Amino acid sequence: MRQTPGAEAKKVECLRRRSTAAEYIQSEWGIPCASRTLAKLAVIGGGPVFRKAGRTPLYPEDGLDDWARSKLGPRVRSTSELPEAHQGHDAALPGVAAIQPTATAAQSSPHQAATKDRGDASHSCTRKRGEARVEAITKQT
Repeated sequence: MRQTPGAEAKKVECLRRRSTAAEYIQSEWGIPCASRTLAKLAVIGGGPVFRKAGRTPLYPEDGLDDWARSKLGPRVRSTSELPEAHQGHDAALPGVAAIQPTATAAQSSPHQAATKDRGDASHSCTRKRGEARVEAITKQT
C-alpha cells in the first residue's frame, strides 16, 4: 500500500512497567536492578526517564537503554586504567565531606572535660566494683 505524501510511519513506543523495566535492565544489560531501586530513583532523581499513566510509571525501552549505558564505565584491561571516579572507596565523592579524626582529650567538649575533672560517680563506682571483683578472684586462686 502506498503512503500519502506527508504521512509518516509512526513507531510505537514500547513502555514497560517498573517490575519488567528492572527485569529488562538485568537481562539485557547485566546490571543488577530492583523495581524498588527504580521507585526510589523516581523520587530522588538519577534514574531512567519514565512517563506516568495515571498512577502507573511506564519506562520506555530506549530510556532504559540510555540509563544503563550511562551506568557503565569505560572498557579497561586493568583497574589502574580506571578514571578516579570509578576507582572505588578511596576516591572522594562529590558533595560528601571527608571523615575527620575524632577529638582528642584537649579538643573534647566542655561537658566531657567537666565530667572527666569531677570523676563521674557512675564510672568510678563501676571501676571500683570491677577492681574489687578482680582482687576477690585473684585471692581465691
